[in-house]
Amino acid sequence: MQDNIKAYQHLYEIENNLRLLILNKLSNHKNWWKDLRQRPPGLAVENIKEHENKLLGIIIDNKIKNNFKKEKQSLILRHEIYYTQIEHLKNILFYYWEIEPKFHEIFSDNKNTLNIKFESIKHTRNYVMHNIPIIKKDLLSLEDFSLTIKKIINQYNLEDKYFFKCYKYSEVITNLKNEIREHINELKKPTHTIFTIKYFELYSSESWWNSNFFKFKDKFSNYYKHLLELNRMISNKYDFIDIIKYIRNQKLIEKNKGIKFD
Repeated sequence: MQDNIKAYQHLYEIENNLRLLILNKLSNHKNWWKDLRQRPPGLAVENIKEHENKLLGIIIDNKIKNNFKKEKQSLILRHEIYYTQIEHLKNILFYYWEIEPKFHEIFSDNKNTLNIKFESIKHTRNYVMHNIPIIKKDLLSLEDFSLTIKKIINQYNLEDKYFFKCYKYSEVITNLKNEIREHINELKKPTHTIFTIKYFELYSSESWWNSNFFKFKDKFSNYYKHLLELNRMISNKYDFIDIIKYIRNQKLIEKNKGIKFD
């Protein structure tokens, strides 16, 4: 029993430290996650069209959908990489093994040796998650691999700024709803002050803003694009008649009232 408990802790550390490594090393690569979402979990498939139902993005969207059904408003929004498993993380590392950020320069093991270790971890993980006793050798292998990943994290001085950067779905919706509803009175005034866009600026930079499932970008970004333009006009002291014309031409009052929050 104690070995399985320790094994679970090692698995937790391995998976989350691998996510931390990947997020840090790929954070400067534009659209890296969008690209990975459009590939099968094995990544190295020539004809992706034949594997559309097995794309990483579809697998993750289905997980989010199932979680949302169970948790509803209490669902926590976080980077989608936290819906991946050890096999997905291995494939991401191997996809970027020879290309930037060149993970082969980070790991001391060659690809074949590392693959064997990952397969062993996946095997042990299945036992642990199904409460099947594991042997001491498997526990020691997990402990050794966990230590290897920790050393890499420390070597590159990687800060975990991702794991705790998450938001409750219901709070996101409530904050955006209140912010947008506050705009309506200001939009109707003959003179205007800068529109508050605090929550839009906070949330729109998060990876889940572009989620295929929640569609925050589709629902809110176009409206806020016009708010940003209005703020620019107000800051630059445009004539109030021009500002009113912009509001009317873009039908911002109607857009505001038409936003759905469910």
